[in-house]
Amino acid sequence: MTALRKNVGHPVEQPMPANISIGELHWSDDTARVSASGVPVLLRPVEFRLLGQLMNHAERVHTRAELLRKLAAPCIGERAIDVHIRRLRISLQPFGMDRWIQTVHTRGYRFSPSLTHF
Repeated sequence: MTALRKNVGHPVEQPMPANISIGELHWSDDTARVSASGVPVLLRPVEFRLLGQLMNHAERVHTRAELLRKLAAPCIGERAIDVHIRRLRISLQPFGMDRWIQTVHTRGYRFSPSLTHF
């Protein structure tokens, strides 16, 4: 009962699903692969985990610090997330999915396939 009280007010972190599909973008932790419109997308490990995190919580704004914490990469600076986001957008650009990763001014980043502009 005491353990339950300690968690009140703090959401319990759900594990990442093994596979996430949104539109024609498919992310699989089982196979460590991403495909867009049926075409494999080559990503670095950090960008792969970053995309999974963003897709798992679509429409939610993530701060840089939160993304670093989720990626278990506290040794790199918060601004390094910007570099990884840029690389991720470049990888998704040929499929028109780069716009799905949006910058939310002064807050962070959001994955939103329903919006096609910033």
